Amino acid sequence: MIFNQVKPKLAVYSHIVPFDAPNLVAQTRKTYSGPLEWANT
Repeated sequence: MIFNQVKPKLAVYSHIVPFDAPNLVAQTRKTYSGPLEWANT
């Protein structure tokens, strides 16, 4: 996953967040354990 490559201080899903964002976060957590937020718009 890209977050593991760039090692951000805070990974953020924003602007284009699908309706199943909680599932996206769960999928991301399988490969990335750093700080993570998602926009709930």
